[in-house]
Amino acid sequence: MGEAGRRHVRETFDWPVVAPQYAALGAELGAIRTASEAHHPQAPQPVTGDPFRDFADFATQILQAD
Repeated sequence: MGEAGRRHVRETFDWPVVAPQYAALGAELGAIRTASEAHHPQAPQPVTGDPFRDFADFATQILQAD
């Protein structure tokens, strides 16, 4: 049982296993960011921008405890 636990930890949490997962996550988030920038190609302009466009993705209500 102890050896099975050690093997599971090595196969799941050892750096040679975890590092490629981090790299894949970074690539996935980069692709999401690129797609989002294509949707919103211009950064928000606090003085001259359209606030309805700039903040269209923000939450519309404050969450309550209930």
